[in-house]
Amino acid sequence: MPIEDEKHKLIYEGLVNVLGPDFVSDDPAVTQAYGRDFYAVGSLRRRSPEFIALPGTTEDVQQIITLANRYKFPFSVIATGMFF
Repeated sequence: MPIEDEKHKLIYEGLVNVLGPDFVSDDPAVTQAYGRDFYAVGSLRRRSPEFIALPGTTEDVQQIITLANRYKFPFSVIATGMFF
């Protein structure tokens, strides 16, 4: 079930405030591409993520988690996948 429009907008704006517009996307093509991973459990997902956020610092990650707690949305942390 997609996040309702008002909550979606609040979360998007919050992420943009933390990271800047170049590092947040809710574009379906982007979320689908970034939402794939190499783990078998990735194939069990029912849908793509709602947002892709690309933090650059530990502080960015902390602020994203604070935002997730405030607006009660789940998040997943995925690194580069370089070793796959």
